[in-house]
Amino acid sequence: MHFKPLASHPHNFTEMEILIAEEVKSRLKAPRPFEYICFIPIEFPTEIGNVFLFMAVDFLTNYSIHTGTEKNDSPKFMLKHLKLLMTHRDFVRQVEKDFTIVLDKYTDIADKIKEIIAPFGGKLIYNETFVASVAGPFSKDLIASLRKKQKK
Repeated sequence: MHFKPLASHPHNFTEMEILIAEEVKSRLKAPRPFEYICFIPIEFPTEIGNVFLFMAVDFLTNYSIHTGTEKNDSPKFMLKHLKLLMTHRDFVRQVEKDFTIVLDKYTDIADKIKEIIAPFGGKLIYNETFVASVAGPFSKDLIASLRKKQKK
């Protein structure tokens, strides 16, 4: 498959936005790994059409977990992938205490999200700046990695 970023998607950032996000992230502190986890669908066009990679990214370490790929980022798929994250072997191994899922959208399904994550010690917050501080640099690195793989 061939991947390239979509300029129209909110998780594809300009170089200036990435620099600002990196500065914001450098000023924020998380005391332990997997205390704050951004959960983001990242859109990529492929030869078979656009797909969304559902990714959990730890704020402190930038460790990421890919829970799957879908044809859209609907609330239905967001809920599906949060359920998958809660039982993902890497997530279970990494999370030692309570954690907070940070989103920049999906406020209309907040109660359903809380139902999924609360039994595992999860809390939910919405913060666009926080998500941008993680998603911008992460998306940049992911795109660079995918482009390297294409050239091989």
